[in-house]
Amino acid sequence: MNLFKNIVFCFVILLFSACNSNNNAVSSHLFNRDSFQSLRLDQAIFKIDTNSIAAGLQDLNKQYPVFLPFYLDTLMGFGIHNNYADTSMAIQQGVRKLLTNHDFRGLFDTILQRYPSTSIIDEELFGAFQKQKTLFPSFKMPQVIYFNSNLNNWGAITYQDTLHAIVGIGLDMFLGPQFPFYASIGVPSYASAFYTAEFIPVAVMKALYLDLVAPSAKATSLAEIMIDKGIEQCYLEQVLPKYSVALRLLYTPAQWDWCEQEEASIYNSFIKGNLLYEKNRNLLVNYIQEGPTTIGMPAESPGNIAAYLGYKIVKAYLSKYPNTTIQQLITSKNKLTILTSAGYNP
Repeated sequence: MNLFKNIVFCFVILLFSACNSNNNAVSSHLFNRDSFQSLRLDQAIFKIDTNSIAAGLQDLNKQYPVFLPFYLDTLMGFGIHNNYADTSMAIQQGVRKLLTNHDFRGLFDTILQRYPSTSIIDEELFGAFQKQKTLFPSFKMPQVIYFNSNLNNWGAITYQDTLHAIVGIGLDMFLGPQFPFYASIGVPSYASAFYTAEFIPVAVMKALYLDLVAPSAKATSLAEIMIDKGIEQCYLEQVLPKYSVALRLLYTPAQWDWCEQEEASIYNSFIKGNLLYEKNRNLLVNYIQEGPTTIGMPAESPGNIAAYLGYKIVKAYLSKYPNTTIQQLITSKNKLTILTSAGYNP
């Protein structure tokens, strides 16, 4: 099981190289459009007759045999554990409240109003899955399930076992920056600015990227973390070529422009501060976490500034070694080699 909690709201290569904008052609025959399926669990669960909740859940379990237990027990924490009986306290205290509480019903109505259809998102995801299949031929078309996590901060997740590949999308976390209740659950405005429909494909592909990354390749120094973030951006550039780098980095357009203008000074500040090989997590967090700005830098700077430099370094490396594949980047045992070989000097 692999999960990606989006609060920012977390191979074999074919003929083209990683992060090369001239190589975005995709073979449309790799996936048949009919193989893509998306389901609206968020709508289905709120259609349950509150006079017969257990029977309604049993019917839903036939349509969502893998995901419904995961949704009810893991994402929502109801603890039903497949006990779909009217006498179940978990159903009476958990699901019944979800279906009858005035505020919870209001959230459902807001989701339905904002997303009467997901057809546009579905097309974006299908295109990204096609590109993923081109990059990684073993990739299986996942089933896409939209749900409502009741503001539990689940954005995009993956759920996989030996037989099933599922992408779950919590539409309640993509209602736009003006949705008034994000602030009440502790979501800062710089984060909710990206809680939009446009960001959904980015969140999904970020979740799929986490499934690709070897857990043993844990970065420790700031330079290694930067390179990892740069590789992720190059992957996203391949599967979502129409999306701006700023959006993928969770930067505003103004923050991206500032980085482009100040690229040399940003890198020089890292060099002068002897930060590249720093391993103190208390210090590193200032440069690798999302935020309204980076501590110690001008207010115009974005948070997670390390991702910007990592992206630029990996791009420089690929300019020197254009035949490098995404597989080679991801599975590289020594990410510092990418830094030292890139010749990055803005």
